[in-house]
Amino acid sequence: MLFNPETMMQENMGKNVLSKLKKCGQNVIIYPMSKIAHPEDVEIGDNTRICDYCFIHPAGGKIIIGRYCDFEPMSQIWGVGNLVIGDFVDFGPGVTIMGQGYDYKTCGIMVGTVEQQHKKTQYSNLTIGSHAYFGANSTILHTVHSIGEGALVGANTLVNKDLDPWGVYVGVPAKKIGERPKIALDQVKQYGLQIVGNTFR
Repeated sequence: MLFNPETMMQENMGKNVLSKLKKCGQNVIIYPMSKIAHPEDVEIGDNTRICDYCFIHPAGGKIIIGRYCDFEPMSQIWGVGNLVIGDFVDFGPGVTIMGQGYDYKTCGIMVGTVEQQHKKTQYSNLTIGSHAYFGANSTILHTVHSIGEGALVGANTLVNKDLDPWGVYVGVPAKKIGERPKIALDQVKQYGLQIVGNTFR
């Protein structure tokens, strides 16, 4: 059978990809125009939604997405090594997790279309705590290892370092301007939506 890239792309888009995931919870919604590359390396928890034009691309590691997460249109996870996302995490439109980069001081060729031995790609290992919120068009670089529980990232913010739990961050680069109340922790108990937590496994 001849390789058909169009057919292969459709298999990794929308509801067609659900059965290919390493693990898929209940009531997961993946819109028709979203795509997950290497779905065998991706786990998605219950009641998570991935809207149209989202793109998720693990790069040799694994991605674990918690419950009740929401990826709004045009958000993407690009080329991460390992990524764990907690529960109730919201990604606004156009949010990008940039999971790989290059050491420009030692790497001459910095383009993904050449073989690995000709470049020095650096991959992220990132954990995002439950209840984190990312405003539209914010970007998280591969240098970030931990985004604390409940952290709030404003629109168009560039995150280049770890963020404290329940901190509010804006700007380029991200600057802490305040703290967010922990109301959500009481609400999940009230609604019977207790956080179960995620770890690499």
